[in-house]
Amino acid sequence: MAQEPQEFISYLTHEVRTSLTQVLGYVETIYDANQTVRERFKSLSRVKQIVGEADLFLKDLEHLCLLESGRLSIRSRRCRLEEIISETYAFLRAQANRRELSLELMSEGELPETILTDPLRVRQMLLNVVWSMIRRAERGIIRITARMSEENGAPKVELKVDSATSAFTKVELEFLTQTDPQSPFDIPAMKGRVAIGFSLVNKLAHALGGAVSFENSSLGSGVAVKITVDPGPLAGVVMRPNLALDTNDLESIRGLTIPNLEGFKFLVVDDDPDVGELLKHFLTKAKAEVDVV
Repeated sequence: MAQEPQEFISYLTHEVRTSLTQVLGYVETIYDANQTVRERFKSLSRVKQIVGEADLFLKDLEHLCLLESGRLSIRSRRCRLEEIISETYAFLRAQANRRELSLELMSEGELPETILTDPLRVRQMLLNVVWSMIRRAERGIIRITARMSEENGAPKVELKVDSATSAFTKVELEFLTQTDPQSPFDIPAMKGRVAIGFSLVNKLAHALGGAVSFENSSLGSGVAVKITVDPGPLAGVVMRPNLALDTNDLESIRGLTIPNLEGFKFLVVDDDPDVGELLKHFLTKAKAEVDVV
């Protein structure tokens, strides 16, 4: 049965309002004169995390709509496998640390230095699965393992995400693994953010010549999710044993980097005054001259 527009809008507004309520609540606690500086920073950290989760959900929803309408483009290019995995891992490790989880990264056997794929979509799949596991995990380890495997005699890059404690519903795992999954916009299948995200991962994996599967975790009582991607032609590509995926340099990969824009002048034009003020703040911090209209 197709999802009625008003029911889908009701679901979407519920998700957005939940996030906004959380944000407003934490902002109110900051105004409490009895709060310590540490408590205020903790509230601000939660606001940032909640907004990040809501942003990821809305992006998943947007891309899923584009995929289902055939309008999401896949841009394959020759890219370094190590960079795709390591950059995603660096971001996710910070999120895991905030929840007192251990996020590990390792490789097994030889891996190609470069593959022919869409690096943005590979990052998106890995980010979605690990982020979902971080949100569901109670304790312990989440491990990402990169290796080569075969599907129907063809080589594939496999990214296995194994969690000691993360658990998902039967409906969510169906979205993740069905060859032709039911649309998350149909009744009664739509079960929340994880189902939306997993449906997107499933469709992206097939678009990149791979698939998704799951098995019981080897680390505990959780689930292990395996994503495969077609690496493209490997003739002439250097195969390296145990790529240096987990390096000390990853700690230097942070969020926003402020460049030096001294001597530059910017005119910011936006119909939202808050957006204009925020852009002015960061550009001024980068030593640029800014006018806002």
